Amino acid sequence: MNDSKQPFKPYIPADKVVPEFTVTSVILGIILAVLFGGANAYLGLRVGMTVSASIPAAVLSMGVIRFILRKNSILENNIVQTIGSAGESLAAARSSPCPRSSCGRRRTAPLPSPGF
Repeated sequence: MNDSKQPFKPYIPADKVVPEFTVTSVILGIILAVLFGGANAYLGLRVGMTVSASIPAAVLSMGVIRFILRKNSILENNIVQTIGSAGESLAAARSSPCPRSSCGRRRTAPLPSPGF
């Protein structure tokens, strides 16, 4: 722990106006939500497990906003990551309970007896 009593300095000061909820962030967030939601739905139905796409959505949004669009807004990245993560979470919640191994496929052999 740092025992020096330095005042807290926020990354974005309260008096600075930075765009957060913009058309760019919403459109990019929806694109990432559809992309990762579709991938997560396919993965969930195929193998019965899903992965979190929050970090890949954050990395891709930072790459697109900072390097391609030449903006430097951490708050826009936050909105894009939140929308992308929410979209893939909805797909994961819908597809995880019904993996391909147990739904929609006929079993060729009977289930084994538990041996009670």
